[in-house]
Formats: sequence, C-alpha cells, structure tokens
Amino acid sequence: AVKEGEYPPPDTRKKGGSWLAPIHAYVVECYSKPYYLWIFAGFTLYQLGNVANMFRLFHWKETLGLDLDTIGKMQAWPALGIVVLAYPIGAFIDRLGPMRLMAPSLVLWAIINVLSYFFLKGATSLLICFSAITLASFINGLCTAVLTVEVFPREKIGQFCSANQLAHSSIIFFITPLIGILFDYLNNYTFGYILSAAFQVLAALVSLKVYANWKRVKHHPPVPHAG
Repeated sequence: AVKEGEYPPPDTRKKGGSWLAPIHAYVVECYSKPYYLWIFAGFTLYQLGNVANMFRLFHWKETLGLDLDTIGKMQAWPALGIVVLAYPIGAFIDRLGPMRLMAPSLVLWAIINVLSYFFLKGATSLLICFSAITLASFINGLCTAVLTVEVFPREKIGQFCSANQLAHSSIIFFITPLIGILFDYLNNYTFGYILSAAFQVLAALVSLKVYANWKRVKHHPPVPHAG
C-alpha cells in the first residue's frame, strides 16, 4: 500500500491581529512575486483562448448550416479516439515533461486553429479539424494539469491554485463580454479560430518565460511567507 507523506504545518499567525491579516498575507504571498505573476498570466491567456473557442458552435451551426445531430457526431468520434490514445499521450508527457511540452502544444493548437479558419467548410472537414483540435487540446490539458505541481510550491499548492483561479477568473469575467461584443460587431464567427490562435501564441510565449524562471530556481518554486 502507498502511504501518503506528511504535510508541513501551516504558517503561524500572530494572535490579536486584524481580521484582514490573513487576506493581506494571501495577497502578498501569491501576487507579489514576478515568478508567480508570469504563471498567472500564462493561465489567463490560455483560458482566454478557450473563451474564443466557445464561438465555434455558432460557426458550425449558423455559418456552415450543420444540424446539431451532425455536430454532435463529429465531436463524438474524436473523443473516442482520445480514449485510445490517452495512455500513450500521458506516457509521452511523463517522458518529456509538461514544462517542455507546454509551449509546443499551444503552438500546435494555434496552427490547427488557423488551418481550421481557412479549410473548415463542412461536415468532413469539421471531423478532420476537430480531431486535430481535440488531440492538441488534450495534450495541452494534461500538461496544464501536471504543470501546477511543478511550478507551485507543494507546501502551499492549494493556496496558489486558488490564487491562479482567482486571477484568471476575475480577468475573464470582464473580458468575456467584450469578446461577445466583438463578435457581434464583426458578425463573423469564423474569426473565433484566429482569436483563439492569437491567445494561444501569447500563452506559448509566456510559458517559455515561465519555463526559464522555473529552471532559474532549479525546479524548486519559492515558498513565500508573509507572516
């Protein structure tokens, strides 16, 4: 049987302090170091790419005229393929490491989105393009899931995962309506592929910076203590 390791004790808080002290400590620890701000920025750009992806359904239904039955089937087959490929893809990521694969997987996803902008014209091309998108997004999703363990301090991984979620969710809350307004103005749902690709390329560039920072700290993320 596998025995779970021991966890370090939580930071000692001074008694009698203001009720704002824990909030202040949280903000200082999570948002004062550039090392972590770069990580939060990368996750935010990645999620903004996913926001733009939401408009693909409108492109398939409204622009291409595909019915929901066809769209559902074209999405189901790639998902079945991922079930077969999940293990070898996971083993491949374990071998090379999520930090090394993060930027290439984002660039691959961006290239497929650009190709989809030009060549996705019907049910057959939807199956081909969405199969490639599903593969790229699955690789990237696995890298993202493992990445948190690599770049955040294990002593406070829950705290930093929450800070990451808070950071990009707050930004997406304000930007998502603007993206919707942009699509209303353009009246062109096909543009969603280009917008997704743009965010993914930016996320890839930021991930290179994150990788460089991670190597600089010798794979040991700093553990901040605000007291």
